[in-house]
Amino acid sequence: MLKREVVEAAAAGRFAIHAVRSVDEAIELLTGVSAGVPDVTGAYPEASINGRAAHRLRELSKQKLKLLAAAARRGATQRTPAQ
Repeated sequence: MLKREVVEAAAAGRFAIHAVRSVDEAIELLTGVSAGVPDVTGAYPEASINGRAAHRLRELSKQKLKLLAAAARRGATQRTPAQ
């Protein structure tokens, strides 16, 4: 149950309370941008929130692989007998 103050503030229009069924629905409500629906391959539309998130995660994954490869190269040349 909501506190009386919350109900009064909502009734006064200071904020709204929305029931949502999913995080995607909440994202769309908060941002006004479609969360996106995956196609048959599981890919989301590029302009959707989930499409943008997937793109960013791919970028971060590529950066991580580059950093790991560089660290491995440095490690191969900087190892000491104790390692």
